[in-house]
Amino acid sequence: MHLTCNSIHEQVLDATLKTLHEAGLMSKLEDGREVIYLPATNSTAGIDENDRRKVVIRKSDGSSLYITRDIAAILQRLISRSYAMNS
Repeated sequence: MHLTCNSIHEQVLDATLKTLHEAGLMSKLEDGREVIYLPATNSTAGIDENDRRKVVIRKSDGSSLYITRDIAAILQRLISRSYAMNS
């Protein structure tokens, strides 16, 4: 099996999306988009748990966004750092 940079990249994205789903952090909207909800902030009152910001992670056509790739990169760095620290 020959792995290209793109196929490895897609594997990391798929693993990231699976992790978000399994953690219960991702929801699918009626139009097919997949989102996570982040708490909105109010600079004077702090975080309002009832006011959440919807962030699209995957478009309805299945394609990812820059934020999805950013999350995948962060998770990979955390995993790599964890392995390096435990070795």
